[in-house]
Formats: sequence, structure tokens, C-alpha cells
Amino acid sequence: MMAYGSDWDDEQYQNFTMTIIESWENEMREWFFSNYENPVHKCPYDKGFHYIYGGPYNALDVLSQQFSGKYPDELIEEIANELSEDCEEWSGTGEEEFYEMELYELNSAIENNNPFENFRFGMDCLSQIKAYLTIENRDDREPLYRLQKMMLFVSCITVLETYLSDVFKIQVRNSKENKRLFLKTKNFNEKIEIKDIFQHFEQLEGTIQQKINELNFHNLPMVKSLFNQVLKIDIGEIEELNKSIKNRHDFVHRSGKDLQGNRIDVSLIEVEALIQNIKEFCDNINNKIINKAVI
Repeated sequence: MMAYGSDWDDEQYQNFTMTIIESWENEMREWFFSNYENPVHKCPYDKGFHYIYGGPYNALDVLSQQFSGKYPDELIEEIANELSEDCEEWSGTGEEEFYEMELYELNSAIENNNPFENFRFGMDCLSQIKAYLTIENRDDREPLYRLQKMMLFVSCITVLETYLSDVFKIQVRNSKENKRLFLKTKNFNEKIEIKDIFQHFEQLEGTIQQKINELNFHNLPMVKSLFNQVLKIDIGEIEELNKSIKNRHDFVHRSGKDLQGNRIDVSLIEVEALIQNIKEFCDNINNKIINKAVI
């Protein structure tokens, strides 16, 4: 059998060799650009780039780590030099890997019926966003900066509301007694004809979940009453969080103004205090749920 390429002349062999080398070069470039990018595209800048997706990375370092031993070092260095002419310090692309990781962890929390895990993940994300906003010399009067802080504040309340809703749903769904207490507590006035009893019974789970979905879980006095009467859990003091929820309403419904039209501002220090307050509030509820289950 004739060896592959043995009947080629020198020009054909050289062309073949160049084709192979080009394929190696293209592979390295494609791998590099799928994992790294110029920080000018997405990284915030203030007296220098903030590498929020990882970095700064050196092209030669990461290419050598990935391809050394597979391709000649000279070829790796050639590609690295080519890339370094465009940018000396690279950022991670971040988006696809970052969001895939977030979605995986978030979906895992939901699939595992663990609202507290989901809650902690959400609060950690908000803490990271707050850290990104903590950049020197930001002017509090800057409209975009003010809006970002308001959105972060509102998102904290949303994570709280989601946790309270999810944990209540699961606790009711998993307990026949809690279902009974929920229906009794809310005193739903719905007449059922005898002929429809079994149909309503078969749809009971869906009806309960629908009724819970209709509740407003940033109404903390209502939530406190529900948890107490249905789950037999005291969620603790709600006065401070109620003040934050009132501010949330002003941010969402009146663009940061109160009913009298006065402007309401929020600082990152206040956002951090809210994050800590919510964490302690939900930690307390979660511990009581765990202790109740053990008992």
C-alpha cells in the first residue's frame, strides 16, 4: 500500500503542510476568542479596566497552557504575538460560561425544591452587582448611577418576595395539614354543588397553588399572619423591611419620588444594609423551618 502523500511532489507536500499548520492556527484562534476578548467591549473602565469576567490574561500564557505539547511552541508564540499586537491584556468573555453556570445553579435550586438555596444564590448575585457599582469617583447625581442603585434596591425586595412565596408554596404543597389550614385561614367563599365535588377534589392541588400565586408576598403583615396561622412559624420583626418595601414602591411606581413628589435617593451603603437585613430575616425563617421539620 502506498503511503499517504508519497506520490506528491515538493510543492504538493508543502501546500499540504501549510494547510495543516493553518488548521492548527485557526484552532488556536477560535479557542482563544471563545474564551477571551478585548476588555474594551464589556469591562467597566475607571482609571483602568475592571476585569469583572476574569483577568487580565496574557495570550502566550493561556495558549501555552492549552496547546503546549500538542503544537510546536514556535507556532504558539507566533499566534500569541499576533494577538498581543491587538491587546496585551485580555478579559474572559464571561457571558456564556457565567450565565450558563448561573442558570444551572438556579434551575438546580428550583428542581431540588430548595427556596433557600435559590435565595442565597440570588442575594450573592446582587452583592456582586453592588461590588461592581462600587467604583471610585462616581457622582451620586449621575442619572444612570442613581437608576442602577434604585434597580439594585428593588431587586433585593424581589428576591425576598420570591423566597417567601416559594417556601410557603412548598410547605403547603408538602403537608395535608398545611393545605387544610391555608384553605381555612383564607376563608375562600366558593359554593360547590354535590355533583362537582370530585372534580373540585381532583383539581384541589392546582387550586391551592393558584390561590397562593394570587397573594402579594411583599405585603409583610399578610405574610406574617399566613406563616403564623398556616405554618406555625413566627417570621420575626418586619418594621424595618416594611420601610424598605415602601421605598421599593416609590422607586417602581413613581421613579424614585414619594407621594408628595419629593425625590428619594438610595446609597450603596443603604443597599448593603438592606442585603444584610434580608439575609438575616430569611436565615431566621429557614432555621425555624429546619427545626420544625426535625421536631
